[in-house]
Amino acid sequence: MVINYQEPVHFSYRENSFLRLKDKLDNAFYAAVNKDWVSKIDGAILAEVRSFGVFQNNLVDLLRVIYTCWKRYRNLTPATREILGNGNYFILRFPDLFIAIYRTIKSTDWAYRNALEDYV
Repeated sequence: MVINYQEPVHFSYRENSFLRLKDKLDNAFYAAVNKDWVSKIDGAILAEVRSFGVFQNNLVDLLRVIYTCWKRYRNLTPATREILGNGNYFILRFPDLFIAIYRTIKSTDWAYRNALEDYV
């Protein structure tokens, strides 16, 4: 199979909508976090979370780290669980992030999709 990279790529409405949402979320992320979330996370947390996968300094991977910490909370060392505390560790580190994500999704047609209706 030969792929012609000169031909324009056409996205469906759904793909365009997703790309617009991703761009808006990236902008909200950079405004809320100033691009460098890794430096704001405790080294012990990063060391343990990296054992579950490789992370880059972007929104998706920050959300993966947050998810991983809570999904695997019981498997983390007691010291790491103590650092994470009672659930507000990430809110204290990134106070504007979660409301920025909420507002961004709410401002798009994604807020009204069945997949997200439980969260918005």
